[in-house]
Amino acid sequence: QLAGEPVTTATDVYALGVLLFELLTGERPLRMRGLPSAQALAQLTDRIAPLPSHAIRDKADAPLPASALAGDLDAIVAKCLRREPAHRYDTVNGLKLDLRRHLAHEPVLAREGARLYVFGRVLRRYRWPVAAAAALILALAAGLVGTLWQAQKAATQARVAEAQASRAEATKNFLLGVFKASDPRQASDKPRGGITARELLDASAPRIERDFAAQPELQIELLGTIAEIFHELFESERYAALHARYMELARQRYGEQDPRVIDGYLDGL
Repeated sequence: QLAGEPVTTATDVYALGVLLFELLTGERPLRMRGLPSAQALAQLTDRIAPLPSHAIRDKADAPLPASALAGDLDAIVAKCLRREPAHRYDTVNGLKLDLRRHLAHEPVLAREGARLYVFGRVLRRYRWPVAAAAALILALAAGLVGTLWQAQKAATQARVAEAQASRAEATKNFLLGVFKASDPRQASDKPRGGITARELLDASAPRIERDFAAQPELQIELLGTIAEIFHELFESERYAALHARYMELARQRYGEQDPRVIDGYLDGL
């Protein structure tokens, strides 16, 4: 009204809030009696009305004790006296219903919206520091995520390298075991160098499934390798048997659509 803006229901709600404040405390929320219009307007736009319980905290002749006003009644009056009309009660009936809820010891709507209102005002008042803090938090979060991702990537690479080294070591030991059959220090009914490659492979092939049962991927790979060697030696029967076993285990492990299984089908043609 002082600024010459349209009078709406929000004006009536504010006036009712002033009246409720005076009934509860015995005084007006903002003292403007006798002030020129410009100063009165400055009071309304620059100052926030105190909470009723705060206004009578040190007042001996207050109509009610401060403890009776703290909580619901503080929130209801504060909602009526918001400087921004959009944050007041939408209707006078809304104010009446909240007062009835208070008298019936039910939750009042004013207290639910008070936290969001205060938070919104803090954001508006300190928007640049808040924005800077938010940007800093986002930057720190992004850096933390990047660090964690790099650490996870490094750990994954280390696990892959360790697994590959383990497979290489197991393969080496298996191949050494194959050729130990021709070592003269081991019992054999044939002279050194008299054991053929086929006999060495024949003796070692059964070990693959037994020794590498806990490493199915390496087991499949070694079966495929031994099968290929028999193929190069033109040992068709042994190749066919080992290749069939290789395909059986590969299908179980990887599925029909895996490239290793498809290559196996092509090799068997």
